Formats: sequence, C-alpha cells, structure tokens
Amino acid sequence: MKDVILTLANGERRDASISPGQSLMEAIREAEPDGVAALCGGNCSCGTCHVYVDRLFMQQLPEIEIEEEELLSSLENSAEQSRLSCQLSYDAVPDGLRITVPPPID
Repeated sequence: MKDVILTLANGERRDASISPGQSLMEAIREAEPDGVAALCGGNCSCGTCHVYVDRLFMQQLPEIEIEEEELLSSLENSAEQSRLSCQLSYDAVPDGLRITVPPPID
C-alpha cells in the first residue's frame, strides 16, 4: 500500500491508502465516499473524479493521455496540475502523493 494525502473541497484533510490493483479514484472513494463523484465508474468519460495534484508530484506521474487531456480541457475548473484520478493506477502513484479535490462547479 501507498499513502495518499487527500484534501477535500471543503479544506478537510484525510489520509488515504491506495492498494495494488486500485486506481487513485477508488482509493479516494474508499477513504471518503463523497470525495469524488466518479459518475462514470472510472471510464474516463465524465471528469467527476478530477483532482489537483500537488506541484511537487506532477513530474512523478506518467504523461497524460490524449483522452484525459481532452476531457480535462472541457472542465471549467481545470488547471495545470489537474488529473483524472481514475487514470492513475497504483503503479503510477508515488507514495505520499498529495492531492486536492476541487470545489464543485455551480
């Protein structure tokens, strides 16, 4: 297992763990059921598992795939450090990763 430090949209911090075979999205949902909506179940088709990755960890993640990049570009609250948590597998996540769930778009 790897540790993940999760900051929720309301500013609360949660410690989470990601296990082999899990995506980051699944680890977030396990730690905090309301952390990300993940409406499409991890199919990279809705953007509701969007997170901001701490800048110190961005270079440690795999390069973003075109589908993820296109979906993120359609989100109003997308930023340079945005990633879809469903697209980050256990093997891609560094231990101690720090992420923030963006506030919902009204």
